[in-house]
Amino acid sequence: MSRGYRFTLVLALGLVGCVQAVTAPPPAALPPVPVGSGYLVGTVRPLTLPDGWQQEVVMPGMTAVHPPAGTAVTARQTLRDLPGVTFVEANARMHLVRPILETGLRMQAEPPPYVPNDPEYPSQWNMTLAGIDRAWNLTKGLKTLKIGVVDSGVDPQHPDLVDNLLPLIDIWKDVHGTDKFTFGGRAYTMDGKDGNGHGTHVTGILAAAIDNSTGVAGTAGQVKIQPIKATDYEGNTDALTLFRSVKRAIDEGCKVINVSIGGDGTGDPDLESLRTTVAYAYTHGVIIVAATGNESARSRKLIQNVTLPAAYPGAIAVAAVTQYDKIAEYSNGGPQVAVAAPGGAGITSEGRKIRSTLPTYTTYLSLSSRLNGPYGELAGTSMACPHVSGLAALLLSQEPTLTPSQVCRRIALTCDDVGVKGWDADTGFGRINAYRALSERVE
Repeated sequence: MSRGYRFTLVLALGLVGCVQAVTAPPPAALPPVPVGSGYLVGTVRPLTLPDGWQQEVVMPGMTAVHPPAGTAVTARQTLRDLPGVTFVEANARMHLVRPILETGLRMQAEPPPYVPNDPEYPSQWNMTLAGIDRAWNLTKGLKTLKIGVVDSGVDPQHPDLVDNLLPLIDIWKDVHGTDKFTFGGRAYTMDGKDGNGHGTHVTGILAAAIDNSTGVAGTAGQVKIQPIKATDYEGNTDALTLFRSVKRAIDEGCKVINVSIGGDGTGDPDLESLRTTVAYAYTHGVIIVAATGNESARSRKLIQNVTLPAAYPGAIAVAAVTQYDKIAEYSNGGPQVAVAAPGGAGITSEGRKIRSTLPTYTTYLSLSSRLNGPYGELAGTSMACPHVSGLAALLLSQEPTLTPSQVCRRIALTCDDVGVKGWDADTGFGRINAYRALSERVE
């Protein structure tokens, strides 16, 4: 769209069995084991384990289990299949909360901004605001890393994108047929490319080629983009098309998927298809980054709910801030907001919009809004979203073994707090700071 559930873990330890636990002989302790090894298993009955497996009841209802060497691949599923098991989780590594040694100072001085040779870069205020210019001193993206953009498609021949693009996959056509429209008495067919302009703009923010002496620079300007066309020329789509698009991106090996698409956050709260879409990605180790929506009018005290699928657990829900680091007029809010990123101005007093790539041919957007390529400015949480997807790509480029939860945590806990102190329903944990995310070690 152009224009964060809060989680509480309640740990309940009943009194049943406590007396027996106190009076019974202590269980035999396991021999010394490496830190972080084995599993913690929730139980409602004693476990019967295969030969060679070691166990220790650590508290009523929980058992530590250490499988023998060579069973790591199947151990978790083996434990889940046992009668009476309520949960199985790896024995997470933890450490002391490290003290702050110098109040108000970071561990190292920030480097000067990296200035690419792209001629329109001076108009990209957003890269400075989000600390992306300093992050480029550390990485500009791994050339083999695939990032999915589920959107209206992309201009497959745009000179600032073509080097980073994989062949477009047209799910819209597979599900709904030809994408065509008539404007001013002339017919346009948009199969296999961006019929709107939105997807090309989003893709440029994420991964326009950097240092190619052309146009603008993308947040992760060296990664590969897998464009998935999921909407028609007007931006319409449905849950089935969105699920198929996300699944295809996962099948193609994408590690991050940008979804600047949303449905009504005030609609059916049990829309399981979109909830399943996000969960499917998360369980496959893929990060979903989604826009919160642009339906608010904050100057009139109207704040709309976060749209779907951004509102579902597992997605990084991205709100928008302006050039002046304030929540944008249009940006939706609520308990699901995770972070904010530059989205540009919704009204004149908010400064500039986001400059990025637009199709080099006629589109519905260029006809209806007279916004012609190859570059132009748009604003919205859709524009904020690819900054976060690009940051996730930079993190995975620098540390390829990070899990989705680790990436989410790193991004959230290195934000600059720009709203109410601490987490808030407008900007979440704050506005992203790409340099901090790449340089500070947050466990």
